[in-house]
Amino acid sequence: MIQAVPTTIVTGFLGVGKTTAILDLLARRPAGARWAVLVNEFGQVGLDGAILSSEGGVVVREIAGGCVCCTAGPQLGVAINRLLREHRPDRLILEPTGLASPASILDLLRGPSYRTAIALRAVITLVDAERFLRPDSVQDDVFLGQVEVADVLVANRADQTAPDLLDAFRAKAASLWPPKQVIATTEHGKLDAAWLDLDPTPRARFSAASTVGLVSTVAHAGPDVASEGWVFAPDVVFPAVDTRHFLNELMRPSDALPLGPLRLKAILHTDRGWWLVQGAEHLLTITPSMYRRDSRLEVLAAASPTTDLAAVGAGLRALLGGLPSSGPAPDLG
Repeated sequence: MIQAVPTTIVTGFLGVGKTTAILDLLARRPAGARWAVLVNEFGQVGLDGAILSSEGGVVVREIAGGCVCCTAGPQLGVAINRLLREHRPDRLILEPTGLASPASILDLLRGPSYRTAIALRAVITLVDAERFLRPDSVQDDVFLGQVEVADVLVANRADQTAPDLLDAFRAKAASLWPPKQVIATTEHGKLDAAWLDLDPTPRARFSAASTVGLVSTVAHAGPDVASEGWVFAPDVVFPAVDTRHFLNELMRPSDALPLGPLRLKAILHTDRGWWLVQGAEHLLTITPSMYRRDSRLEVLAAASPTTDLAAVGAGLRALLGGLPSSGPAPDLG
C-alpha cells in the first residue's frame, strides 16, 4: 500500500530566503531519505530549480512562467502527479513564487485527487520583520495572503534585524487571528526540521465525537462577558446562502443574545469559497480569506442570565445539517 507523502509548502515574498531555507533542510535530511522539491519560479527562465538541483539525491521539478494561481495552475497538478508516480518520494516540499498566495495550492492538495496521496503538513511562511511591520503591508494582498495561510510564521535574517524590530514582530504576530501554531525568528533560513511534520490542524482540546466535523469547542465566562468558539475540520463546507443569513441574524438582539454579540469573528469554508467574517456594533463584514487550516467562529457577548451561546453552536450545526435556503433563520432563542 502506498503511503501518503508528507507535503510542506514553504512560502514567502520575493527575496526572503525560501530557497536558502529549503537547501538547508535538504542538507539535514535523514540519510537515504528520498525528498522531492517542486519550485514555481516567476519568469520564463527559472533559476531556483538549477540552484536546488545541485543538492545530490533530491528530485527537483520546476514550473517556470507565472504563478500557481494563473499560467502555471494547470501544470501544478501534472508536475505533482509525475513526481509522486515516477519518484515515490518520502517527502515533498513545494516552493511557490513569492508573487503568489499559496491558497490555491492548498485548495488543490485538499481536493479529492490528493486525499490519499498527500499528507498535507503545516504551511511555513518566511517574512522580513521590517516589511511585516510596515503600515503599508496591509495593502499588499499577496503578502497578507502568505501571512494568513501560515501555520508557522518565521522572521528570517534575525541577525540583520534590530532587536526592537524582532520584539515588535513577535508582538504583532502573536496578535494575529486565528493564532499561529509557531512564531519564530531565524538566521540564514535555518528552519526547525520538526516543523515539517506539524499537522495543519491542531488536535482538539475538547472531545465532540457526536458532532460531525466539529474539531473542538471552547467556552469562557467572566463577570461581564461570555465567549465561546467552535472549530471545524477544513473539509467541512458551510452552505453560503444559509450561512450569510445565519450570520446576519446572529448580529441582531435575540433571546439567546439579548444585546447581540459584542464581537464576532469567523473563518468559514463555504461552497462559495473561504470567508473572513468580522462583526461588531451590529455591523457585519464578509471578505475572502486565504486561511485554510480550519473553519472557526468565536462570539463575545455581554453576560446575562439569559445569554445562551450554546444556541449559536446549535445554529452552526444546523447549517451543516442542510437548512433550506429560503427557510427561516436558526432559532437563537
